[in-house]
Amino acid sequence: MGPFDIQRQRERKQRLERLAREPNLTPEVARIWQRLADEVTFDEAEYNQRCVAVYKDMSRDTVS
Repeated sequence: MGPFDIQRQRERKQRLERLAREPNLTPEVARIWQRLADEVTFDEAEYNQRCVAVYKDMSRDTVS
């Protein structure tokens, strides 16, 4: 995760959607990839909240 960038979020969503369409995936795995694509946020405030939720309990040693 880095600073919010709408273009990067679009690219993430597109990559996840591509993964979900892979023909060799089971329907269950395809649904997981599609759910992740659907959960990509295009709202900067929500993105920042998610970053805080992920990193708030980590020490500097864990992140670096």
